[in-house]
Amino acid sequence: MPHKTKSLLLALAATHALVPRANPKNGRLQRTRLHEKPIDSDEMASLYQELRARQSDVEADRAQTLERWRTGGCSSTVAVAASDWVRRMAFDGGTVAFGTASGGVGCCRVGQGPSRADVVKAHPRAVEGQDLSKLHGAYDGGGVTAIDMAGRVVVSGGRGGQVQVHRAVSNGDSLTLEAVTTLDVSVGSTVSSVAVADDGKTLVACALDGSIQGFSCENDEWQATWSSKNDAAALTVILDEERDACVVGFSDGEVYALDVNTGNELCEPFTTATGAGCRSLLVSDGHLFVGGADGSVVRRKLCVDTFAIHPSQLILETKADRLLPPHGDAVVAMCAPPCGGIVCTASRDGSIRVWDSAAREPRALYGFQGFKVWIGSLCASADTLISDGSDNAIIQHTFDRDAEARAPVDPSLERRG
Repeated sequence: MPHKTKSLLLALAATHALVPRANPKNGRLQRTRLHEKPIDSDEMASLYQELRARQSDVEADRAQTLERWRTGGCSSTVAVAASDWVRRMAFDGGTVAFGTASGGVGCCRVGQGPSRADVVKAHPRAVEGQDLSKLHGAYDGGGVTAIDMAGRVVVSGGRGGQVQVHRAVSNGDSLTLEAVTTLDVSVGSTVSSVAVADDGKTLVACALDGSIQGFSCENDEWQATWSSKNDAAALTVILDEERDACVVGFSDGEVYALDVNTGNELCEPFTTATGAGCRSLLVSDGHLFVGGADGSVVRRKLCVDTFAIHPSQLILETKADRLLPPHGDAVVAMCAPPCGGIVCTASRDGSIRVWDSAAREPRALYGFQGFKVWIGSLCASADTLISDGSDNAIIQHTFDRDAEARAPVDPSLERRG
């Protein structure tokens, strides 16, 4: 039995056994010593049984949730109906933050029905002369180009080369955003991606001119901590907090891993076998997944203690290291639910796919169709998959106990050789 569980049971039993001595003369309560009553074996057995039953229920619920993820057992609803086209979105703890085509940023809780949120102006809709084709392809929808959140901290990036830090504040049943500060990443360029640590005190942003900038917050003051520059456009950045790394993907296909606190390189940069630009990144189940601008997804095994490609995978990728078939256009976002063994990808081809990533050769399980070319974000929690790409709506797929199993909607997802 785990030591913590045993200690908890003994503590509970001892609590039940502590009783005050009654005054034998008058029966009135007086200050007196406590004595321990012998632990009742039947009571202890009952406590053990309750804990085992609870553990069994948790494990069964986890297994059922994973099965729903694998079979598509979900219900699909509109989570947020914004007043403008949604271009980027982030999701954390039942709260969604989003950026719009006009440069606004909003935040709201996700409930049973569509939520609406007030939007504050944060970024320009467009900047004359900027070329965002490496980020958006031929479909630049305007406005916010990057967003992430951690708890009540919301960070957005735009076409002015800056990030805006906001704080979500409760206002009755709704949330409003209060401006905290503006941080320069690369003025004159476009912020392409931002990533915020879980504690909301560290963030890394990158820009299309190849700039990467780290920031930290101490005593409610945000400061730049390090910077780096690459010749190619930086298209995506994620944080791997387990290995204290930030991982950046570039338009020439190279992937760099940097120390999140210093910006120092943690390993040699590498390029995927497809040679396409790196459009999205994900760390899940001990692997790095690289989403390409050509629709490819490549899986690379990582070392356990530090961010580096495992020695067994320093050679060219094999069939087992690719998620096939590829998407028809750039893979713009990826995510994974905490249950493990599942990876979700979103592409500019208008589809979202759910993959069995635990298999020796990953395979597509099913997909969702009908999204627009402006899809840019995909997030997952234990029982929710949520995305933009539906004009002004944010769509959530909920894999809860009440969801009915649904059949795959994309017949093209059969495994190819």
